[in-house]
Amino acid sequence: MGWTWEFMLHAFRALGGTAQNIAVKSDGAGPGIVPANPERAIGVHVPPNLIFPVSDLELIDGRLRIRDSAVIGNAERSFFEGYSDSFTWSSGCDRADQFLSGLDSLPADVRTVLRDEFGIEFPGPEPERTERWLLQSRLLTWRGKIVFVPILELVQHDPKAQPYSERDGVTLTGTFGEEVRMGRSMLSPFAAFWKFGIASPERQAFSLPMTLTTESGREVVIEQLMNLNATLGAFPVPDFKVEGPAVQFSCLMIGSSRTPKLSRAIFYRIMREAGETKPEHVFDSVLHINRLSFLKLLEALESQEGQLVPTLRKVVRFQLEAMSWCIGTREL
Repeated sequence: MGWTWEFMLHAFRALGGTAQNIAVKSDGAGPGIVPANPERAIGVHVPPNLIFPVSDLELIDGRLRIRDSAVIGNAERSFFEGYSDSFTWSSGCDRADQFLSGLDSLPADVRTVLRDEFGIEFPGPEPERTERWLLQSRLLTWRGKIVFVPILELVQHDPKAQPYSERDGVTLTGTFGEEVRMGRSMLSPFAAFWKFGIASPERQAFSLPMTLTTESGREVVIEQLMNLNATLGAFPVPDFKVEGPAVQFSCLMIGSSRTPKLSRAIFYRIMREAGETKPEHVFDSVLHINRLSFLKLLEALESQEGQLVPTLRKVVRFQLEAMSWCIGTREL
């Protein structure tokens, strides 16, 4: 028999967690947290002992479990298993199945563009595919690690909502008139679609992964590993590495409605320090390649119909809009 919400909160608090004025959404429209009293602030603090690295987790017959080799206390292990059995899969599986079946039914032309331009493969139905996709949609980043955070894993992503705090655990506070929401990840609209299955108007855009060679023979490698682990002056930026003639970016922002001058500024600073004399030409090439890929996808979607086709059209529009917020530059 599964845990009730109140029993789970009692166990959560007994292990050091804080949960004030929250209830689980019960309208059947997927996972979510709501304020028990909309006129009062909510408060959730998940301590470090209840934050579980995804590397310590495994799926066994559709159930989420902690690996035997993980260094986790018995009380925390017992809480995780009771919580995950009762709440992680109890909401969201229908939505996950719908999203994945929508991907399976995308027209062949669209799937070809997604494969050739974006490197996306469609393996089709696999054992525990729904659970794996649902799990990745719930994960958060904490201290540079990908982690599972009970209770807050149920909170829906909203790019305009405040992010969670990573100090002394994971914390979310605030007043919410209806459903509790938070900024879950640093994503572009295209990445948000694959992570959450939604068209989300994110405030920034990141480049597709690519490798290109500059006119001077320098190799530039751009990946899609989102982080803010490095700094340039007072600005936190994603990891980058300069090794001889090669420059590697863990990811590259190519548009931001909050800081439209920052995308070029970061790239120019790193490339100039690497010895590149024409970083503006390289950056323009990156933008051009990204635009062409999304325009090809838009063309493939134009005359198509299907479950996810309207959503994908909106995703492309959101992506191009976010990329348009790349205006000028500044000194860092």
